[in-house]
Amino acid sequence: MRAASADDTTAPTAKPGPASMQPGAEGVAPPPTVAGGPTTPGGPTAPAPPIPPTAPAPPPKPNPPVAPAPAPTRADEFPLQQTTLGPLHLGMTDAEAVKILKRPKAKPPKAELQGATGDYVSFWDFGQALLQMAAPDPKGPFKVVSIEITAPSKFKTPAGIGIGSTRGEVIAAYQDFLGQTDEPNAILVGSPYGGMLVRFQRDRAVSIFIGAMAF
Repeated sequence: MRAASADDTTAPTAKPGPASMQPGAEGVAPPPTVAGGPTTPGGPTAPAPPIPPTAPAPPPKPNPPVAPAPAPTRADEFPLQQTTLGPLHLGMTDAEAVKILKRPKAKPPKAELQGATGDYVSFWDFGQALLQMAAPDPKGPFKVVSIEITAPSKFKTPAGIGIGSTRGEVIAAYQDFLGQTDEPNAILVGSPYGGMLVRFQRDRAVSIFIGAMAF
């Protein structure tokens, strides 16, 4: 039996490990992950930025206040026939008007037929008062159907309203009979079919009309 020589001695062969443990081998296990994203060679990644909170919806806008309806009045009950301007009143004769106001400054040569009423009408201008006269006959006798006064008239209504009265004074005196008018600088007392219209400039009455404004 031959003795073993040095040449016959070989290094023990290492046992191969799992492929996943060998460098460069296929199927290398991925690096472990941490919360917020995978790790990198330099360490874990920064966490994802937080989602900003959603701004709350603005509160609903409140509905604008509704203006209260005007209080009802008794405009249709305005006592037109009892309303006077000084000594002037509706229904007075032309002779009575001339006795108070003297001779008119302007007067049409003849009356004109008014289709709405069937009467003949004529406007007599006395300067401080304009009277509308009406009669069934073009020659009269005439009666006053409307009156309008302007400055320098000192005539007043039974409630004390005259040229120069304020808007507030008119409202206070006739608040139960206020009507509706499209004129921005006027107050209607009663109805357009029979009432009193007061016109203003700078909050002062500059004309007062009583009678029918519509038919």
